[in-house]
Formats: sequence, structure tokens, C-alpha cells
Amino acid sequence: MSIERRDFCRFGFGAMLAPMAGSLLTACGDAGAQGPADQTENLMLQRLSQELGGDNATAQALHAMILDACYAWTPPSCPGNTVNNIVALAFGNRVSAAGETTPGPINELLAQSVQQLRARAPYAPVYAQWEIARYLQQKYGMGQVVSIEPEIDENGQVIYLSTEGVIKKAIEFAGGDPGKMGTVGVIGHRDHIKRCVKLARDFKLNAFMPADVELPVAYDSQSGQKWTRRRDLYLGQDMSVQMYMLSQNSIAQAYP
Repeated sequence: MSIERRDFCRFGFGAMLAPMAGSLLTACGDAGAQGPADQTENLMLQRLSQELGGDNATAQALHAMILDACYAWTPPSCPGNTVNNIVALAFGNRVSAAGETTPGPINELLAQSVQQLRARAPYAPVYAQWEIARYLQQKYGMGQVVSIEPEIDENGQVIYLSTEGVIKKAIEFAGGDPGKMGTVGVIGHRDHIKRCVKLARDFKLNAFMPADVELPVAYDSQSGQKWTRRRDLYLGQDMSVQMYMLSQNSIAQAYP
């Protein structure tokens, strides 16, 4: 389970980044031997400080958050054969002319990724969002698959589960104790996987991206979710969510 030191310092650790912001560059780099990335980060920090009227302390705190949310996209990983449970999160869907929601092609690719991981961890139960579960059950005939279905409100309307909601449901279906799930391999779209792993860890899962499984990078221009139709649209959305999460962590730390 190797992670580049720079990625480890940036990956989703909002609770650690804010207090460490002042020493972020030296903690994640080699003191006295700056490379191009370090120099670029210093220039970014200097520019932000200038824009904030020389408020270097605030610039350092925000700089750490920006690096985390916008420049780090690789979460911690583990070998597939070390996985005890699998959690698979959908990405987009398709909506027919009649208004029926169907899984769509990206979730078929995600099902292929689950199949790859299951080949490495054949006894691992799978907790999959329904769009992926349909392919696992119907195309691959895979056993030990728990389909996480959308919820229905009092008016009979479908409530689409968020990434957080799916992870909470997976823990619930697994017995409610994240500590008993062992090593959890998380399957998600390559641009979504960082936040998937981060949220899983927020819920106390020992979660990783499987290092030896190919995750989809394609986008569906006909997706029923507009933000998953193009990479630039999705990444902007994901960055904004990550920044919100980091800001909420900072507020909670400042005023417990």
C-alpha cells in the first residue's frame, strides 16, 4: 500500500490540513531542495496572500484546502487480494423518453471494475448502488451482492442517494459496525474515487482504492445527471463539494 508522500499529505485530511497549513510545504516536500512543484505551490501561496492584502496566515490555511480539493485526486490504495468487503458507487445514469431511470453505460463499466476486484477477492461481499448491482446480478450472475436501492418519500417520489448516503447504507447492510468490515475496497469512477474513499474513511471504514483494478474514466454525454456528462463539469462540481467539506471541518475545529 504505497502512497506518494505528497499525495498522503494532501489526501482529504481536512482535520489535519488546517492546523498544519503553515508547515504544509516543508512537511510534504524536501526542505532545502525544492522541485518545480514546490516552487509552483510557493508562487500560488504568495499570489493568494497578495490578493488577501498580505494576510499570510489566512492564505496558508486556504492554500492547504485548495491543494487538497483541486490538485490531489489519488486516494490511498491497496492490493485487491487484501480486500474483505467491496463498496461500489454509481456514476450517472440514463433517463428514457418515458422518464424511466436506467443504469447507463458508465455503471456497466463500474460493474466490470467490481468483477475485476471480485476475481482478486472472491469471498468479499459486495454492497453496490443499484445501477451497478443490476449489471452484477444480470450480466455476471454474481452472488453475495447487496443492491443499495434509492429511497421513496411519502409522496412516492424517488430520493436519489448521495455518495454519503450509499456508504451509510452499505455499513448498515453489513451489520452496522464499520470496524468489523476489515479492509474495504471502494469502486467508483476515477474522478469520483477520491471523495468516495474520503467519505468512507469519515464513516470509520478502513477504505482504499484497489490498486490493481481499472476504474472507468469515460463520461456519458447522455447521462441523466448533467454534471456527469463532461469531465470539466464534473470536476468543478466535485471540487466545490470537497471545498465545502473542508470548510465545514475547519469551522468544527475552530468552534467545537
